Amino acid sequence: MEAAGLVIGVLGVVIAFKGALDTALLLEDFIEDNQSEPRHWALRYHIQKCRLKAWGDHWNAADEKHCALGTKSENFMKAIELILNEIKRLNEKADKLIQKHDIGQDTRAMKRRFRWYIKTNSEFRDIVEKFQDLVDDLEGFTYPSNQLQLLTKAFLPQMLAEIQNLKMLEHLSVHPPADDQTLALSAKAKLLQEQLSRPGGRAPTPIWLHKPKFELVDNDISSVGGLGLIKETEEKIRPVWVEWNVTGSGLESRLHVERMEALGKLLKGVSEPALRLPPFYGIYDDLDYELTHGIKRIGYVFGTPESVTDYDQRVHSFRNDVCENPPISLSALMASEGTAPPLLGDRFRLAFTLASAFSLFHAAGWLHKGLHSGNIQFLREVDGTVSVTQPFITGFQYSRHQNQASLSRGPLDDKRLSHYYHPDAAKGFSKRLDLYSLGVVLCEIGRWALITSKIPKERLRKMTNREAWRSYILDSRLKELGWRMGKQYQDAVRVLLECDLPDDKKLGHVFFAQEFQRKVLQPLSRCNV
Repeated sequence: MEAAGLVIGVLGVVIAFKGALDTALLLEDFIEDNQSEPRHWALRYHIQKCRLKAWGDHWNAADEKHCALGTKSENFMKAIELILNEIKRLNEKADKLIQKHDIGQDTRAMKRRFRWYIKTNSEFRDIVEKFQDLVDDLEGFTYPSNQLQLLTKAFLPQMLAEIQNLKMLEHLSVHPPADDQTLALSAKAKLLQEQLSRPGGRAPTPIWLHKPKFELVDNDISSVGGLGLIKETEEKIRPVWVEWNVTGSGLESRLHVERMEALGKLLKGVSEPALRLPPFYGIYDDLDYELTHGIKRIGYVFGTPESVTDYDQRVHSFRNDVCENPPISLSALMASEGTAPPLLGDRFRLAFTLASAFSLFHAAGWLHKGLHSGNIQFLREVDGTVSVTQPFITGFQYSRHQNQASLSRGPLDDKRLSHYYHPDAAKGFSKRLDLYSLGVVLCEIGRWALITSKIPKERLRKMTNREAWRSYILDSRLKELGWRMGKQYQDAVRVLLECDLPDDKKLGHVFFAQEFQRKVLQPLSRCNV
């Protein structure tokens, strides 16, 4: 009897979920008007709808055969069904309210009536707030407590990719629901990217650093590039590090500098730990280097954040004396002898954090084009420890907007890093090829060893191109992940290494984000000890 009850329970959840999602309203058009209050409530409704869909994707709630809730008790399933049915009832109530005010004919009149309705009637606002509470209950009731904060972030990249309206992005960047800074900064990044990519859209932003405000202390630190000091006031000096990039000379060099400047303006606005970016202070043009060597060298200047609160609400406070305690890269941590690998749970968290951050970069419209373990930095905390769950992504020297053409000079020039890049990257980067590099890094995290480590010399001599490296990684290193990290982790990495994602140029960024969430983010979010 109980088995039959469970089958009915699964079917009930599937029907209830489809009913809740199918009755959700399409209110995105109302975001376009200039009235902030109706835009706010329409946006909040849209976000809850995206959260509901992400919850369903996580549990396969629309598929009776593969619904992951099928092992739960009958009472558990009934509770889920009740929540979903209540969401459906709220959606139907909202639909009746809108029809009651005759919203549904002429588009302009529809927006005008909706705006009037939101201003004069608090009932719709009550519906949105109850919708949010019910989705909170749904997540809190079904997601493991130690993964709740992590899992509730998984829907952000797909939702961000769906939003094309600039007013909607602007509102999100200033008034995010529940004061979610990850969502606010992601929306701001996409908004700035859209503005910067338009003709005449590059608003003046002071990002170039000059002497005496900036002073180099050491211009060649292998782990980060260089170290320096920024004089913020007469009394306050801030230690920073510099990521150098030699740009050469000629027309393409000027284009490269222009792209670095454009990205610098973007970083200036959004470089915060919520996006796994260290604070960005500007770009330094090393004129002394140019006089000595005859070629231009410029660098992104980064510093340490004051503190970071992680998914488990733990506060991480970092040392700001980077000249004495420079950042340490992921590659250096993995190559360090005599240290035990991080706990399995911490490696799962690190992998998800990097994948989530990368998907937000892509949803905001930019390609990294240079990810490898040396570009993932960790900062020493005040107690001298390094937390592997707090990575900071750097190495943006070759980054570009997704619609810009690649320049001939790029990360592929460094043959020591060939194994991080897909064989087809020479034809131009795309989101899929960008994520191949992430797949290699996640493979290293799973093994907690660099791809190049412990390879017989005879085999290493055969690794003369990126095709050979890719074959080796797929045939050897990927297979190890099954017994080391589990099948879900292995499958997510396989998707990245095999580029088993849609062509975003042909099928669009929204579908790409949807598939990335389904094939990569969701499986990684389920990995747990």
